[in-house]
Amino acid sequence: WWAPSKFDPVKSPLLFFEKGLPVIPPIPPDLGLDKVLNHVIRFVEKTMRPDAIKLFRTQSPRHFEGGDWDQGGSCQRLQPLLPEQVSIFHLAKK
Repeated sequence: WWAPSKFDPVKSPLLFFEKGLPVIPPIPPDLGLDKVLNHVIRFVEKTMRPDAIKLFRTQSPRHFEGGDWDQGGSCQRLQPLLPEQVSIFHLAKK
């Protein structure tokens, strides 16, 4: 998975692929994520039974305190974050 802080849009842009080819010029992460999620949703709707239960799981939100995971940070939580505690990067518009 990606994190915006790991990509410099000029030196190392996040590269998306469409039909096996890179999308050039590179598109911003939020537009790329929209394309990816829409593709996944269309695929699932086309290939799964309409009455099947479908689950979508993503990476957990950032929840380390006292530093990053590799710099002494840790998660002391005993329960999932509440919705108001999560900083939302992107919401699907459709």
